[in-house]
Amino acid sequence: MRIAICDDYMEHARDIEEKITSVNEGILTDLYDDIEQLFVEVNADKKKYDAVFMDMEWENNTRSGVDYVQMLSDMDCRARIVCVTAYTMKYIEKLFWNNVDIFGVINKPVNMESLRKVLVKIADSRDKSKKELVLSFNDTVFRVGMNEIIYVKSEAHKTIIYMLDGEKSFYVSFKSIRSQVPEYFYCINKGLLVNMNYVKRIEQSEVVMLYRKQMITLPVAREKRKDFKNRFFEYIG
Repeated sequence: MRIAICDDYMEHARDIEEKITSVNEGILTDLYDDIEQLFVEVNADKKKYDAVFMDMEWENNTRSGVDYVQMLSDMDCRARIVCVTAYTMKYIEKLFWNNVDIFGVINKPVNMESLRKVLVKIADSRDKSKKELVLSFNDTVFRVGMNEIIYVKSEAHKTIIYMLDGEKSFYVSFKSIRSQVPEYFYCINKGLLVNMNYVKRIEQSEVVMLYRKQMITLPVAREKRKDFKNRFFEYIG
């Protein structure tokens, strides 16, 4: 696992690095007090980091960590974003409404138990990302990473898979796909399956998803609303 730690005060970044090392010496860390250096690395390799720990307060910069998180999203950075701040309430609304997928939030000073939970969650997410959906049609085998799938929709005689890089149609049954996906997928409606990792929020009768930097809404069947909410909040912990 490789993590980028970004803070305008290098001593704060080193403190987080030491705590991460005390939890797991095998985790590699890179420290940045210059955000442009991080952007150079991410532009060169979108998948270089498994996670980015981003400080929200950049006192000597005109932008905040919220802006930098948005910029990473616009660059198609595939790292899980963990926001680090001593002012959670100040940024919580901005983070909630920002069109990016936030993996977690850690308060400063960093609590060891909270850090352990986040690191375990990152490790679990990495393991899940290695799983693939295997589809076979006309003697051709397609492999799609589970973590690449945002949602799946049944339409007429085909099934459309909406992924991070776009959509693709398959002439396979919705049922066959549903039988292969792990527990973090949920069938919210007839022929509509969502990856809970990309759920931004749940409204009264809809779920809001982040798809290709845009917010989209999908209908949740009346009889599934309560169970879906329970499953979602249980999943995100």
